[in-house]
Formats: sequence, C-alpha cells, structure tokens
Amino acid sequence: MSSLIKQFDNNQFLKKNLNSSGSISQSIRNDYGLFFMLKLEDLLKQLKTNISPTRDNNTHTILFLTSGKLNVNIAFHSLILKKNDFLIIPAGQVVSYNSKNNCTGFICNFHIDFLYGKIGSFDLKRDFRFLNILNNPIIQPDKESFKYLNQLFDRIFHEYSLNTCKNSMLLKSYLIASLSELNQVYKKLFIDVKNDRPLELTNKFKELLIQNFKDNHSTKDYAYLLNVSVNHLNKCVKSVTGKSTSSWINEILILESKILLSQTNDPISQIAFDLGFEDPSYFSRFFKKHEKTTPLEFRKMIELS
Repeated sequence: MSSLIKQFDNNQFLKKNLNSSGSISQSIRNDYGLFFMLKLEDLLKQLKTNISPTRDNNTHTILFLTSGKLNVNIAFHSLILKKNDFLIIPAGQVVSYNSKNNCTGFICNFHIDFLYGKIGSFDLKRDFRFLNILNNPIIQPDKESFKYLNQLFDRIFHEYSLNTCKNSMLLKSYLIASLSELNQVYKKLFIDVKNDRPLELTNKFKELLIQNFKDNHSTKDYAYLLNVSVNHLNKCVKSVTGKSTSSWINEILILESKILLSQTNDPISQIAFDLGFEDPSYFSRFFKKHEKTTPLEFRKMIELS
C-alpha cells in the first residue's frame, strides 16, 4: 500500500486521488518522494471496503498496530496483527488487508532507494534480514524494545507531518534507527545460528521464485540457479517452511493467476502464456486441480462478487 501521506484527515488532494486498492498514481508518488507515513486508522476510515490484493516491487512496508486487530494476507499467509505487533512487508509481496476491524497504528512505506546515500550506503537485505521474503514477517518486541520503537515511530510521524520529507536526512536517520531496533528483536526471535544456512538458502529460493516464477516452473530450475542439488534445496525449504519447493512454485502461480483473472480483462489464453504455460488447456487443468474450479468460472465468480 503506497498511499502514505501526512495528515490524511485534512488531505483532500489524497482523498481525491486514492483508489479502492489504497494506492496512488505514480505522478503523485513522485511529487511526494520515496517515503510515506500515515496513521492506519485514518486510512481505514477512508476505505469502505477491504483493500484488494496489490503488489509493489520497489517499496517495503512496515505496519505498527497500537490497538485492535488487523487481518492481513501476504502471498500465501493469512496473518492477524495484534496490539504492539510490527508487520514487515518486503518489496515484491502480494498483500491485501481486511479493513473491517477497528484498529489504530502507523503504516510507513519506503522505496528501496530512500535509505541510500550518506547514511544508508549498505545492503538492506543483508543488514536487515526481515526485508527478505520471509515466512514470518511479524515481529513482537519486548517491553524495552517496544518503548524505543514507539518513540521512534511517533518521532518519524511528527517529523514527516511537519516537513513532508523536506528534511529527508532526519527521516532517514529515524527510519534506520527503527529498522536497526527491529533487526535486534528479529535476530533474537528468529535467527538460529545452527539453522542459519537452511534459512539463508530458503530466502534466496523465495527471492528467485518471486523474480522467475513465470519462466521457471520446476524445482530443478531453482536448484540450478542456486548451484545446489534438488534434494538439498527441497530438504532446506521443507525444514524452514514446512512446504516443498514445488508447493511454493504452484502457490505463487495460482496466486498470480487469481490476480490476473480478477484485475485484468486479458483472455485466459494470454494469461496462460504470461505465466509461462505454453498450452492454455494445461493451464486450465493446473488451475482447476488446485482451486477446484476453472479459470473462467473463477473470473465469473469474481465479477459477481
């Protein structure tokens, strides 16, 4: 979600340009820079329906819930965000939100270029592991870490509301401090040194999958790209995620199929070709096998809903 503009209640410009998916046009994005922050409750008040699946390949999102609950679907995972939880949504993820629950908090969205420069010349995905495509993006800080993070997010929002990114160096400093604090919590919660290599390989597989799923449909393809054996890749991915590599490949193909079927008017044959299926009839059988309905029936169902 990239509609993160200051003082949303009074921002008629944003309200005029906000669409039902919660996104804004590229021209508006350019006007407001590479960083956005918004109070979550202000966004949810404006949106009368659930926020449908969207993807942004260039921006990371952090959700911080201060009260209530929020249902979020990230790719294949259904998550419930609770009070004091931080949800990390890496760039490239397909995400949708359920806006029926009353909740408060912050949502900030930053472009991958925002932190580069004088104080941000590092590898974000290397230094902040939670910005990779991970299996569990929810971070629950302890009492002391929460206190610091809460202060940092309040400060970021205050500075952003006053300056609209005019003082970007200050915003970058606060954001890096927040990411660093989250990183410390994440390491304590999720990084097992003995299991670090399988996790690293699994994350690399997921990143490659996001980038190559339209062209590569087999575990063998990804094992080759990662320079490991098929058995080793399967073993690592299964140990970390509980699912096989083929399950991940099939699920992302189905997810992308649903997005294209619901958000475009492209013929089913074109969607099949776009997803790397040379035979549209095979694509239809593949879809029905996993969804118990044909692509055409699925599209009609979406149109009627």
